[in-house]
Amino acid sequence: MVRKRCGLTDEPPPNRANTTERLVQLRAEMRRSHSVQGSPIDAYLITGSDAHQNEFVADKDRRLEYISGFTGDIGSAVITLDKAALWTIDLYISQANEEIPCDWLLMNQSVPVAEWLAGEVQSGRRVGADSKLISNSQWEILAKQLWDVSLYFIPIKNNLVDINWSPKPNHTHHEAIVHPIEYAGVHWYHKVAMVRDAMKIEGCDSLVVTALDEIAWLLNIRARDIPYYPVLSSYVILTKDQIYLFAHTRKIGTAVKDHLRIEGCFASNCVRLRPYDSILDDIATMAQKWKTACLPGEHLLTPGVSRAVFFTVPPEKRRTLVSPIARMKAEKNEVERKGMHTAHLKDAVAFCEAMSYIEKMINKGEEMDEIEIAELLDEARRAQLNNEGISFKTIVAFGKNGAFPHYEPKNTTVLMVDKTNLLLIDSGAQYLEGTTDVSRTFHFGRPTAEQKEMYTRVLMGLIDLASLTFPASVTLSEIDVMARAPLWSVGQDYNHGTGHGIGAFLSVHEGPILVSRHPTLQEVYKEGYFFSDEPGYYKEDHYGIRLENILEVISVNKTDAVEKYLAFKTVTLIPFEPKLINLKMLSPNQVKWLNDYYMRISNEVGAELKRQGRMDAFHWMISKVKMIPERAYAYGSASRVHNKLLCISSMLLASLIVFLQRTFLCD
Repeated sequence: MVRKRCGLTDEPPPNRANTTERLVQLRAEMRRSHSVQGSPIDAYLITGSDAHQNEFVADKDRRLEYISGFTGDIGSAVITLDKAALWTIDLYISQANEEIPCDWLLMNQSVPVAEWLAGEVQSGRRVGADSKLISNSQWEILAKQLWDVSLYFIPIKNNLVDINWSPKPNHTHHEAIVHPIEYAGVHWYHKVAMVRDAMKIEGCDSLVVTALDEIAWLLNIRARDIPYYPVLSSYVILTKDQIYLFAHTRKIGTAVKDHLRIEGCFASNCVRLRPYDSILDDIATMAQKWKTACLPGEHLLTPGVSRAVFFTVPPEKRRTLVSPIARMKAEKNEVERKGMHTAHLKDAVAFCEAMSYIEKMINKGEEMDEIEIAELLDEARRAQLNNEGISFKTIVAFGKNGAFPHYEPKNTTVLMVDKTNLLLIDSGAQYLEGTTDVSRTFHFGRPTAEQKEMYTRVLMGLIDLASLTFPASVTLSEIDVMARAPLWSVGQDYNHGTGHGIGAFLSVHEGPILVSRHPTLQEVYKEGYFFSDEPGYYKEDHYGIRLENILEVISVNKTDAVEKYLAFKTVTLIPFEPKLINLKMLSPNQVKWLNDYYMRISNEVGAELKRQGRMDAFHWMISKVKMIPERAYAYGSASRVHNKLLCISSMLLASLIVFLQRTFLCD
């Protein structure tokens, strides 16, 4: 891929890294036999993940950023003895182009790693990686691809980046906390019983759990080991009569010990605490007694166990399956459902509070940049009861920065916000009651006709998906077209998924829910699922538009239907920008949905804003949710032909009446 701004006379972007010395040190380790436990390696793979394959990782695990300068969430790098290449998805290509040094190659998914290595490394040579940081499914795919081009993929026990990373960030020092039953809804030992029942059905006498959100949900505990992600770095091994928790013991205080019955209890519903770093050795020992060890494999947004964990269990005792915990966790219980609505109501209050102030300042001519706006949004959320921080780094992207779907404001790229262009905001928070994620796009001046059209098409897609009623057998991928159709009709699209699952005071991106164009997504919707509805439009170097609401899957009664039917209830309660909506493009159904939505915001958010005494925010909200009169959508796009026919019929009828009147008068 051609690198931008890498010519001799080009001015480099201010956020471009210099990693030359780090590459020199890494290549030296690749040639040292004691570092790689054997013959030197000719290439080294570095992922952006940690030992639990998390999307967000702690600072101590940001090895990809350290070696390349790339700060995106999805990517990997391959270092050979004379080249360095970074792979990422299309979503992050523009960002990577600016951040990584010009002596790096930038690759997209159309060029497989193995194919590239086949042209760079001689046949029969070794490619190494840290097997703790790659899921087993991805390891096996890459190992086969490398074998097909006569290269060997081998695990390296020492992490070659860590050897020379100094000073390397440390673990956090926060203790884990108990997630109370009034928010969790179900006691942890009841959840363990549910999982054991599922294990019995699957024929498993042990289950190794490495996904941190699954452990947090299972044991009703939370922590602060990962940014934006209230989880404890840990592993769990569950058998029919034992529960083992592998964690840094200093993080397990008295309250959690009492909660999990750790001290002096050895019954089947008591937890036994083991050191975090002993997991692989203990699996090897315990596996000698196991008949069938169930190891979660890769599924939607759930990568499964690492290659290191998988390979520790003898082959004849392994069984790979979709983690039963993932599906249980996604189906929120009644307490969690209520909590999610409570969290989103608080989030709406905070959002309205921040935006009322931001819009007032911009209209007064005050200078305000993207970082300041992000900080104001974060501060407004912190002011809400039971707030536990943000759920991901707040995206505030003005003008051309909005064309990067996952842009994060930094000192090197920050823009001042004014009335000349669109402002895209994607943000969310963690509350004890639930997790939020919302996107809105604003314009503080006069938007262009093009901006209004594209905003309206994105809004139409969001509404059409949210309005859907469908049989329960419909799969995740089948509804994606609803959100894209208004853009497709003018030859446009967006380069990311339409939706993802979301946790209850857990991960902002939760499996096994993923709405995208991928045809193999055979998972179906279930009552109690929560997921995002987030179409967008991005015009490179100009602006970006994204609108996002969280939806709850609910059941509906269809008396004549044999099959069960489902629908969606919108959970997010934040206004859209009325000046960006071209009302003439909307169908009657879309306007009805919008008016009903505005009524809910006015009633529910309005009451809470008044209760909290946030009257500036109340008036801002009221200004955004004015009802749309019926005449405004007489020529809605979805019923344009129908409306024109009605208009013609009315004209003909009027002419006929006039003719009859004249005839009658003449008589």
